[in-house]
Amino acid sequence: SGDEAKRLGLVNQAVEQNKSGDAAYLRALDLARETIPQGPIAIRMAKLAINQGTEVDLNTGLAVEEACYALVIPTKDRLEGLLAFKEKRPPHYKGE
Repeated sequence: SGDEAKRLGLVNQAVEQNKSGDAAYLRALDLARETIPQGPIAIRMAKLAINQGTEVDLNTGLAVEEACYALVIPTKDRLEGLLAFKEKRPPHYKGE
C-alpha cells in the first residue's frame, strides 16, 4: 500500500484515494505546480542529475550532480535567486 511504501522509505508521500481514483495524479499535479515557478535551469539540471545519477554507482552519481550544479553557478537565474532571497521577495527567473 501507499502507507507501507512511505513507512519503508520508498516514497515521500502517500495520499488517500478519492472517489474518482486519481488522488495520486492530482497530488502530482500540485507538486508540478509548485515546481514550475522555480528556476528552469536549476530544475533542468536537477532532473538531469537524478536521471543520470540513478543509473550509476554512488561516486559517479555524485560527480554527475557536481557537474550539473557547476552549470547552474554562472547563470543569471542563480544570481536572481540569491538577490530575491536577500531582498525577501519572490524570484523572477528567465531561464538565463
